[in-house]
Amino acid sequence: MSEKLRYDPFGNQLHTGEGFRNKDHLYVYRYKDSTGKRCSIYAKDIYELRSKERDLLGIMKSISDVYNRGIITLNEAFDFYMGTKKSLRKTTIDNYHYTFDHFVRDRFGKKIVNQYKRTDILFFYRSLYDNRISIGTLDNIQTLIYPTFQMLVDDGILSFNPANNALKEFRKNHNLHHGIRHALTEEQETAFLDYVRNAPECALWRNLLIILFGTGMRIGECLGLLWDNIDFEERTITIDHSIVTLRESTIGCPYHISEPKTESGIRTIPMIDEVYNAFLDEYRRQEEAGWSNIAVEGITGFIFINKEDRLMNKQNVNRAIERIRIACNEHSLRSKDRNPVIIPHFSSHHIRHTFCSRLCENECNIKVIQSIMGQNDIRTTMEVYSEVSTRRLKESLKEHQEKLM
Repeated sequence: MSEKLRYDPFGNQLHTGEGFRNKDHLYVYRYKDSTGKRCSIYAKDIYELRSKERDLLGIMKSISDVYNRGIITLNEAFDFYMGTKKSLRKTTIDNYHYTFDHFVRDRFGKKIVNQYKRTDILFFYRSLYDNRISIGTLDNIQTLIYPTFQMLVDDGILSFNPANNALKEFRKNHNLHHGIRHALTEEQETAFLDYVRNAPECALWRNLLIILFGTGMRIGECLGLLWDNIDFEERTITIDHSIVTLRESTIGCPYHISEPKTESGIRTIPMIDEVYNAFLDEYRRQEEAGWSNIAVEGITGFIFINKEDRLMNKQNVNRAIERIRIACNEHSLRSKDRNPVIIPHFSSHHIRHTFCSRLCENECNIKVIQSIMGQNDIRTTMEVYSEVSTRRLKESLKEHQEKLM
């Protein structure tokens, strides 16, 4: 019995595997990849869908034979591996591709997979580290290379995974710890913020930096804030999304609204007085100058807008921090202080570490710290984000010396 003919609402005949979803008016093509996993691709019209189908079937046909015989490069294996990751969020997939393309594809990924040895990977990590690539970035690379090779092992293409524990061995051989971003000391933080508060050239960035230092928000959470997230009466900030810059080239808006990865990322942060005043000053400034009409995925009312009436992004903020840091150091060196405070290079994420460290130095309730930081696992907060200053350790022991001895 022949298959019953099917049509979309516009009269186009649908082929096997094709469908039309009335709820969102998208076309879908469902298929199984070489591992037998069910997958889907989507398009806005039937012509786009058919084009994607042709590209997909051509790739699958060309890859299946060379894959099964192991005649495939690491680059091709990674692309194949990412093709199986349909459940990941778009921003996560985008970041995975960016990391691999930026650090691996041209430098390391062109050899056939069965030609890689463990020492190749160790030397690769060494070359990156020697070129000032952080251990944290190496960790991100390992989380892509290892599962790619493991997929080949699981499919019987390779007999062993050359990346197994490779970064762990590299760290051990070079006496490296996990990539902890060190917090600013209390003296460095005070010097930087005093300069931000008083220097005229810091006016554009003053409120944003005070809010970052006073809340410990992730930079994407802060730059994605809407006025609807600010409750001036209760003096609270509601965190329920972040703004993400799309890596791939896009036409129109290069931003994406991303939900928190975990439920703990959705939280309410109380405002200390200086943070409250910074938001209030920003509100009054925009009330006088006019509100922005910027929309991202239909959402409006963003707080942090630059002079060109565009959303600020992480790169803008980090460049501003570096300019201000250099100016602050020059100001300190020009002063008559015999022991000027010199501030090391830091980024917006170091501010989050600094906030958490100050919080850990003054708050004993771990649950409070975890809630404010929006961490799903308290071990992440305690092991990665917190550093307690030597001064605070001395004060703590002095406070408890009678009980200790």
